[in-house]
Amino acid sequence: MFWVLTTSHARQQLKRNFRLIGKRADQLSEKEAKLVNQFLQYSETLRAVYEWKEAFITWYDCCGNHRLAVKGFERWIEQGEQIDHPTVQNCLKTMNNWQE
Repeated sequence: MFWVLTTSHARQQLKRNFRLIGKRADQLSEKEAKLVNQFLQYSETLRAVYEWKEAFITWYDCCGNHRLAVKGFERWIEQGEQIDHPTVQNCLKTMNNWQE
């Protein structure tokens, strides 16, 4: 069940630990990973954006050739288009404009 982000508990937790959301999942300690998983229960949008960020990291780290890179980037763009958030949409606009 997702919590409502407007609860003071959720806001306090995220404010205190916001840097963990930006940290790569593969660089989180076990304790940090548990906290991030807890935070991702607060909002479906937060979870979607976090997973999208991680997908970008995976794409960036793992593309072996140009063809796979283009295909992976297209999938990442499609994933982002499913997230209804203005910041994500602005990011997509920039990435599409500068993808070459």
